[in-house]
Amino acid sequence: ISKLALEADFFINLGLLRTHFVTAFSGAMKNLMGCIFYESKMEFHKSRRLEHFIALLGTTVRNDLILVDGLYAQQQAPSTRRVHHTDLVLASTDMLDNDIVCANLVGIDPTEVKHLVEYATLTGRSLELASVQVKGERVEDVKKPLPWVWEWPSEMLSRYGVKGLTVRQPGISLCSSGYTAVLVVLPEFLRQNRGATLDNAEFCCGWLPQAREGSKTVILAGDCAIEAHKGLRP
Repeated sequence: ISKLALEADFFINLGLLRTHFVTAFSGAMKNLMGCIFYESKMEFHKSRRLEHFIALLGTTVRNDLILVDGLYAQQQAPSTRRVHHTDLVLASTDMLDNDIVCANLVGIDPTEVKHLVEYATLTGRSLELASVQVKGERVEDVKKPLPWVWEWPSEMLSRYGVKGLTVRQPGISLCSSGYTAVLVVLPEFLRQNRGATLDNAEFCCGWLPQAREGSKTVILAGDCAIEAHKGLRP
Protein backbone atom coordinates (compact mmCIF):
# COMPACT_ATOMS: atom_id res chain seq x y z
CA ILE A 1 0.00 0.00 0.00
CA SER A 2 1.27 3.46 -0.85
CA LYS A 3 2.82 5.20 2.16
CA LEU A 4 1.24 8.44 0.96
CA ALA A 5 -2.21 6.91 1.47
CA LEU A 6 -1.36 5.52 4.90
CA GLU A 7 0.50 8.57 6.23
CA ALA A 8 -1.49 11.44 4.68
CA ASP A 9 -2.74 14.09 7.10
CA PHE A 10 -6.05 14.16 5.25
CA PHE A 11 -7.14 11.53 2.75
CA ILE A 12 -9.78 12.32 0.10
CA ASN A 13 -11.27 9.44 -1.87
CA LEU A 14 -12.59 10.80 -5.19
CA GLY A 15 -14.67 8.34 -7.19
CA LEU A 16 -17.35 7.89 -9.83
CA LEU A 17 -20.90 6.57 -9.80
CA ARG A 18 -20.96 3.25 -11.64
CA THR A 19 -21.88 -0.39 -11.84
CA HIS A 20 -19.09 -2.87 -12.54
CA PHE A 21 -19.38 -5.87 -14.85
CA VAL A 22 -17.26 -8.06 -12.54
CA THR A 23 -18.06 -6.94 -8.98
CA ALA A 24 -21.58 -5.56 -9.71
CA PHE A 25 -20.70 -2.20 -8.16
CA SER A 26 -17.58 -0.03 -7.84
CA GLY A 27 -17.55 2.65 -5.17
CA ALA A 28 -15.23 4.25 -2.66
CA MET A 29 -14.05 0.96 -1.18
CA LYS A 30 -13.05 -0.61 -4.49
CA ASN A 31 -11.53 2.73 -5.50
CA LEU A 32 -8.89 2.13 -2.82
CA MET A 33 -7.25 -0.37 -5.14
CA GLY A 34 -5.69 2.71 -6.68
CA CYS A 35 -3.55 2.92 -3.52
CA ILE A 36 -1.78 -0.40 -4.04
CA PHE A 37 1.01 -1.40 -6.37
CA TYR A 38 0.35 -3.24 -9.64
CA GLU A 39 1.93 -6.45 -8.32
CA SER A 40 -0.40 -6.40 -5.32
CA LYS A 41 -3.41 -5.95 -7.60
CA MET A 42 -2.34 -9.07 -9.49
CA GLU A 43 -2.06 -10.99 -6.22
CA PHE A 44 -5.56 -9.84 -5.26
CA HIS A 45 -6.94 -11.37 -8.44
CA LYS A 46 -4.82 -14.54 -8.31
CA SER A 47 -5.84 -15.21 -4.70
CA ARG A 48 -9.40 -16.01 -5.83
CA ARG A 49 -10.49 -13.88 -2.87
CA LEU A 50 -10.48 -10.50 -4.63
CA GLU A 51 -13.47 -9.06 -2.81
CA HIS A 52 -12.25 -10.24 0.60
CA PHE A 53 -9.00 -8.35 0.07
CA ILE A 54 -10.89 -5.26 -1.12
CA ALA A 55 -12.76 -5.35 2.20
CA LEU A 56 -9.49 -5.72 4.14
CA LEU A 57 -8.10 -2.76 2.23
CA GLY A 58 -11.15 -0.81 3.33
CA THR A 59 -10.31 -1.49 6.98
CA THR A 60 -6.68 -0.39 6.47
CA VAL A 61 -6.80 2.90 4.54
CA ARG A 62 -8.45 5.76 6.43
CA ASN A 63 -10.94 7.87 4.47
CA ASP A 64 -11.40 11.39 5.81
CA LEU A 65 -13.66 12.54 2.99
CA ILE A 66 -15.35 10.73 0.11
CA LEU A 67 -16.46 12.71 -2.93
CA VAL A 68 -18.36 11.11 -5.81
CA ASP A 69 -18.71 12.65 -9.26
CA GLY A 70 -22.19 11.47 -10.18
CA LEU A 71 -22.93 14.01 -12.90
CA TYR A 72 -22.90 10.95 -15.12
CA ALA A 73 -23.22 7.30 -14.10
CA GLN A 74 -21.39 4.57 -15.98
CA GLN A 75 -22.85 1.12 -16.50
CA GLN A 76 -20.73 -2.03 -16.75
CA ALA A 77 -17.49 -0.24 -15.88
CA PRO A 78 -14.61 -0.12 -16.45
CA SER A 79 -14.61 -1.11 -20.10
CA THR A 80 -17.81 0.25 -21.62
CA ARG A 81 -18.63 3.80 -22.65
CA ARG A 82 -22.28 3.52 -21.67
CA VAL A 83 -22.96 6.56 -19.50
CA HIS A 84 -26.17 8.20 -18.27
CA HIS A 85 -26.80 11.74 -17.10
CA THR A 86 -27.63 11.62 -13.38
CA ASP A 87 -26.63 15.14 -12.28
CA LEU A 88 -25.51 14.17 -8.78
CA VAL A 89 -22.59 15.05 -6.51
CA LEU A 90 -22.15 13.13 -3.28
CA ALA A 91 -20.04 13.73 -0.20
CA SER A 92 -19.54 11.61 2.91
CA THR A 93 -17.13 11.02 5.75
CA ASP A 94 -18.07 7.35 5.99
CA MET A 95 -16.93 4.97 3.25
CA LEU A 96 -19.54 2.25 3.83
CA ASP A 97 -22.42 4.74 4.10
CA ASN A 98 -21.25 6.26 0.82
CA ASP A 99 -21.16 2.91 -0.96
CA ILE A 100 -24.57 1.87 0.40
CA VAL A 101 -26.14 5.05 -0.98
CA CYS A 102 -24.28 4.91 -4.31
CA ALA A 103 -25.14 1.25 -4.85
CA ASN A 104 -28.82 2.01 -4.27
CA LEU A 105 -28.62 4.97 -6.65
CA VAL A 106 -27.65 2.66 -9.53
CA GLY A 107 -30.14 -0.04 -8.53
CA ILE A 108 -27.71 -2.46 -6.85
CA ASP A 109 -28.60 -4.15 -3.57
CA PRO A 110 -25.53 -3.73 -1.31
CA THR A 111 -26.08 -7.24 0.06
CA GLU A 112 -25.28 -8.55 -3.44
CA VAL A 113 -21.90 -6.79 -3.54
CA LYS A 114 -19.46 -9.27 -2.02
CA HIS A 115 -16.79 -6.83 -0.85
CA LEU A 116 -19.42 -4.74 0.93
CA VAL A 117 -20.79 -7.87 2.60
CA GLU A 118 -17.26 -8.86 3.64
CA TYR A 119 -16.58 -5.38 5.06
CA ALA A 120 -19.88 -5.29 6.93
CA THR A 121 -19.06 -8.68 8.45
CA LEU A 122 -15.56 -7.56 9.48
CA THR A 123 -16.83 -4.33 11.07
CA GLY A 124 -20.24 -5.41 12.38
CA ARG A 125 -22.03 -2.82 10.24
CA SER A 126 -25.42 -2.87 8.56
CA LEU A 127 -25.93 -2.68 4.78
CA GLU A 128 -29.45 -1.30 5.06
CA LEU A 129 -30.09 2.07 3.42
CA ALA A 130 -32.25 2.95 6.42
CA SER A 131 -29.11 2.85 8.59
CA VAL A 132 -27.60 5.78 6.68
CA GLN A 133 -28.43 9.42 7.38
CA VAL A 134 -28.97 11.01 3.96
CA LYS A 135 -29.23 14.76 3.45
CA GLY A 136 -30.36 16.46 0.25
CA GLU A 137 -32.19 14.50 -2.45
CA ARG A 138 -34.14 11.37 -1.56
CA VAL A 139 -32.42 8.30 -2.99
CA GLU A 140 -35.70 6.92 -4.32
CA ASP A 141 -36.37 10.14 -6.23
CA VAL A 142 -33.05 10.25 -8.10
CA LYS A 143 -32.00 6.60 -8.43
CA LYS A 144 -31.32 5.25 -11.90
CA PRO A 145 -31.04 1.43 -12.02
CA LEU A 146 -28.30 0.37 -14.41
CA PRO A 147 -27.34 -3.13 -15.56
CA TRP A 148 -24.00 -4.53 -14.46
CA VAL A 149 -23.91 -7.95 -16.14
CA TRP A 150 -22.24 -7.76 -19.55
CA GLU A 151 -22.11 -10.84 -21.76
CA TRP A 152 -19.29 -9.41 -23.84
CA PRO A 153 -18.02 -12.73 -25.33
CA SER A 154 -21.33 -13.63 -26.99
CA GLU A 155 -21.94 -9.99 -27.92
CA MET A 156 -18.62 -9.75 -29.76
CA LEU A 157 -18.91 -13.12 -31.49
CA SER A 158 -22.36 -12.15 -32.72
CA ARG A 159 -21.22 -8.69 -33.86
CA TYR A 160 -18.47 -10.11 -36.08
CA GLY A 161 -20.30 -13.29 -37.11
CA VAL A 162 -17.47 -15.59 -36.05
CA LYS A 163 -18.37 -19.21 -35.36
CA GLY A 164 -16.41 -22.15 -34.03
CA LEU A 165 -14.68 -20.01 -31.37
CA THR A 166 -15.36 -20.33 -27.63
CA VAL A 167 -14.74 -17.32 -25.37
CA ARG A 168 -15.63 -17.65 -21.70
CA GLN A 169 -15.98 -15.01 -19.00
CA PRO A 170 -12.81 -14.82 -16.86
CA GLY A 171 -14.69 -13.14 -14.00
CA ILE A 172 -12.52 -11.88 -11.14
CA SER A 173 -9.48 -13.71 -12.50
CA LEU A 174 -8.76 -10.82 -14.88
CA CYS A 175 -7.91 -7.35 -13.61
CA SER A 176 -9.26 -4.10 -15.08
CA SER A 177 -6.11 -3.45 -17.12
CA GLY A 178 -6.26 -7.04 -18.38
CA TYR A 179 -9.87 -6.57 -19.45
CA THR A 180 -8.95 -3.35 -21.23
CA ALA A 181 -6.22 -5.14 -23.18
CA VAL A 182 -8.42 -8.12 -24.05
CA LEU A 183 -11.24 -5.85 -25.20
CA VAL A 184 -8.78 -4.36 -27.70
CA VAL A 185 -7.09 -7.56 -28.85
CA LEU A 186 -10.16 -9.78 -29.19
CA PRO A 187 -12.26 -7.39 -31.33
CA GLU A 188 -9.29 -6.90 -33.65
CA PHE A 189 -8.87 -10.67 -34.01
CA LEU A 190 -12.59 -11.06 -34.68
CA ARG A 191 -12.57 -8.18 -37.16
CA GLN A 192 -9.80 -9.85 -39.14
CA ASN A 193 -11.79 -13.08 -39.17
CA ARG A 194 -15.23 -11.54 -39.70
CA GLY A 195 -17.79 -14.11 -40.85
CA ALA A 196 -15.31 -17.01 -40.52
CA THR A 197 -16.04 -20.45 -39.11
CA LEU A 198 -13.06 -21.62 -37.07
CA ASP A 199 -12.27 -25.25 -36.34
CA ASN A 200 -13.07 -25.70 -32.64
CA ALA A 201 -10.89 -22.84 -31.36
CA GLU A 202 -10.86 -21.31 -27.88
CA PHE A 203 -9.80 -17.90 -26.57
CA CYS A 204 -8.66 -17.83 -22.91
CA CYS A 205 -7.83 -14.82 -20.72
CA GLY A 206 -7.25 -14.62 -16.98
CA TRP A 207 -6.27 -17.59 -14.82
CA LEU A 208 -9.76 -18.98 -14.26
CA PRO A 209 -11.09 -20.34 -17.60
CA GLN A 210 -9.17 -23.51 -18.42
CA ALA A 211 -9.06 -24.56 -22.05
CA ARG A 212 -11.26 -27.53 -22.86
CA GLU A 213 -9.52 -30.77 -23.65
CA GLY A 214 -11.18 -31.07 -27.05
CA SER A 215 -10.19 -27.62 -28.35
CA LYS A 216 -8.01 -27.90 -31.47
CA THR A 217 -6.62 -24.36 -31.24
CA VAL A 218 -6.15 -22.41 -28.00
CA ILE A 219 -5.37 -18.68 -27.99
CA LEU A 220 -3.92 -17.42 -24.69
CA ALA A 221 -4.16 -13.68 -24.03
CA GLY A 222 -2.01 -12.27 -21.26
CA ASP A 223 0.47 -13.54 -18.70
CA CYS A 224 -2.21 -14.93 -16.37
CA ALA A 225 -3.70 -17.15 -19.06
CA ILE A 226 -0.24 -18.31 -20.16
CA GLU A 227 0.75 -19.13 -16.57
CA ALA A 228 -2.53 -20.99 -15.97
CA HIS A 229 -1.86 -23.18 -19.01
CA LYS A 230 1.80 -24.07 -18.39
CA GLY A 231 1.07 -27.72 -19.02
CA LEU A 232 -0.66 -27.06 -22.34
CA ARG A 233 1.22 -28.73 -25.17
CA PRO A 234 1.53 -26.90 -28.54
